[in-house]
Amino acid sequence: MQIQTLSEKNDIPERVHIALDTCVFIDAFHNPEKFQDFFVYIKERKITLATTYLNYLEFSKGFSTIKGFKDAENFFNQTVDFYYSPHLLEDSVEKLKYAYRSDGQRLPIADLFLGSLGLQFGDKMLILTKDHGDFIKALFDVVCYVPYDGDGNQVQIYCLYRFSKEKYTKRLLELGKTE
Repeated sequence: MQIQTLSEKNDIPERVHIALDTCVFIDAFHNPEKFQDFFVYIKERKITLATTYLNYLEFSKGFSTIKGFKDAENFFNQTVDFYYSPHLLEDSVEKLKYAYRSDGQRLPIADLFLGSLGLQFGDKMLILTKDHGDFIKALFDVVCYVPYDGDGNQVQIYCLYRFSKEKYTKRLLELGKTE
């Protein structure tokens, strides 16, 4: 599969959803000028932004003052079009946990729920993160990468991941289970 950068445009299909990982909220909140063009591009392509309630909690726990928390809450509400409650994803989470179990890695619960959006919604849900170890290549494909000029002259790479039904089915067969 050819991996492209976002700067090549037209590499993110229109009318999909992008689920944002907590790291996106943190970086965009602290460096809004660096994310402005990206969010404009997303809206132009009629892409909706989503996340899970657990990612919201993970993001908001980083603020120790009422004002900081309110600012973060406002930013969150302005950024995402909708978020998913954990109870709506329970079946998908259980399936994804089983597929991850033999990988031997620990997965933060917010990322497990975020990944379950991919399983539940298939090709229509992409996941944006810079925490690449959370979305294993045995289950997810990289659609494109988004370079981010982070703080301190560090270039970081965000990736858009898509859940792969084919890889998931193969993984279940390897584990001796079918759906």
